[in-house]
Amino acid sequence: MGAIMLFLKNLVIWVLSGFASRVLLGAGVSFVTYTFGDDLVQNYLNLIVGQLGSLPASVFAILQMMGVGDALSIMGSALLTVVSVRAAGMVLGIRMTGATG
Repeated sequence: MGAIMLFLKNLVIWVLSGFASRVLLGAGVSFVTYTFGDDLVQNYLNLIVGQLGSLPASVFAILQMMGVGDALSIMGSALLTVVSVRAAGMVLGIRMTGATG
């Protein structure tokens, strides 16, 4: 009975130690990917907003009422989320599939 308990204890420690390290590594990769990706996406969003500012005032006002600024922000956040999740999945060895392919 003691040998079985020792085996189970060692098995649990082995599984959790490998799992915990993989999860922490995946979280770290996601954090780094999101941090650097955020700068890139912000630069592109600022470029787009700068180009929108060159439109006539009436067109720009209509776009603001339509919520184009919010839509751009949502798309940028979604892009960063997908990239971060896929990066963590690659580290963890999980194949990410879904509607985005």
